Amino acid sequence: MNNIRLLYKCNRGHNIKIIKHIMSKYNINILHFTAVIENKYKKTKNINAELNDLNVNLISHEKAIRCDYSDYAKGLLIPLNIDIFNQMKPYESQIISSIYRWRFSDYVTLQQEYIEHLKFWYWYLVENKINLYIDLVPHEIYTGVIYYLSKILNIKTILIHPSPVYGSFILMEDWRESSKETQQLYLNIKNPNMDLNYNFVNFESEKPNYWNPIFTDFLKKQELEEYPVYMKGKISKNKKINNRFILKINKPSLEKIAKITEWLFMKTYNLSRKTNRILHPIVNFVFSNYLESISVDSINNEEKYIYFPLHYQPECTTSPLGDVFENQLIAIEWIICSKPKDVLLYVREHPAQNFDTNTIRYKSLKVYKRIASMHEVKFISRNISTFELIRKSCAVATITGTVGLEAIYKEKPVLMFGYHVHQYAPGVFPIRTLDDCSLAMEKIFKEGFKPSKRDVFFFLAALQETSVPVNYFSEKEMNDIKKTNKFSDFLYAFIKKLEICNSNSS
Repeated sequence: MNNIRLLYKCNRGHNIKIIKHIMSKYNINILHFTAVIENKYKKTKNINAELNDLNVNLISHEKAIRCDYSDYAKGLLIPLNIDIFNQMKPYESQIISSIYRWRFSDYVTLQQEYIEHLKFWYWYLVENKINLYIDLVPHEIYTGVIYYLSKILNIKTILIHPSPVYGSFILMEDWRESSKETQQLYLNIKNPNMDLNYNFVNFESEKPNYWNPIFTDFLKKQELEEYPVYMKGKISKNKKINNRFILKINKPSLEKIAKITEWLFMKTYNLSRKTNRILHPIVNFVFSNYLESISVDSINNEEKYIYFPLHYQPECTTSPLGDVFENQLIAIEWIICSKPKDVLLYVREHPAQNFDTNTIRYKSLKVYKRIASMHEVKFISRNISTFELIRKSCAVATITGTVGLEAIYKEKPVLMFGYHVHQYAPGVFPIRTLDDCSLAMEKIFKEGFKPSKRDVFFFLAALQETSVPVNYFSEKEMNDIKKTNKFSDFLYAFIKKLEICNSNSS
């Protein structure tokens, strides 16, 4: 394993310790090491100390986001051949979508920026003979370019991603496949013929002896129907914002105010940050209250329904992990087309969704009006507990959300439109085609399918075994030497399984 030529997008500087630990503990000689890092971390003293011990080439994340590679490219980059454009064509729209997240530009300008990123990173990967790329799931402009070029050039990829159990992380080579290790172990555990030496003790207990603290906390929260820590503040904040009934503004008037506010906000997009900071709370207030005005604030216990909580956007959970279902309207239309006529679709906005110059382009007034006008669809207030909505539902639909895991824990079947590790969980129907959606509806509503709670515990056991109970995003945890070592060992074991060679050496 001494032929590694590594490109590591580590953004947060404290993550560099992981590679340093792997190199020292396992005596790996990394022939080439490039790290993409945020400027604010590069200037930090303790990070500088880490970097000084490593022979590492640094690329500024901020400059890469701006498509400014003048410090790194050797003169004018030559145009790419047609075969690279053709091989990248299936991924072009997804990458341009990620550029759109950061730019307020026309399509031609966005496409030209994509080409400039493509030229630089093709040159950089080939010039430096990179054979291993480590990153999060690619969702930031240039990272999608690097990831898909790596696939084309046979460069090994390792993606670090949060598992649906908060505080733990999984590794994968391909975001569509997610953690194949979890899938395989789950199937093995389920198989009564497999003689596995795991201490699975008392699955159904509220405080099982088997689970680590992170999974114990997850199971406890499912039993008590408590939100994860990171969601609690956002939910209470929304309750304070939604003051429609105090304002006594009727729905048509509120819609007009929302329309004017949206227009004004979009027109002032390129003004100063100070202006946007003033307008932001106004827009957020108006849109949140408009959303409540078109929402139902209680569950009708006589109604059968599928519960579909929308994802926060823009975010990695839908782009790229949702693929075409980044546009969540497509998933809604598929459900409406496939479900029984006497079953409604309850749609609820994400509690953390706010409205600013970035997010308002993904969740515009037109999007909400379109959903609200759909036949057999009800918008549900964000003030209603997601756990209650799951409990009273016939099934749950999601792109990649944790709600899928929460649903099968309550023995509710799940329609999953995107790609995440719980696509392999019992009771989850991966939806890749409209026929998949129709077949899932037949299983749920005609055959009465429900996931087995015991199988759900088997899956959680497999997930615990194939994830690491360390928060990669937490600087506090990454500064804890025991946790850094644990994550490093987990990553090293994954690297060892890859057959890394100099396939990109020509």
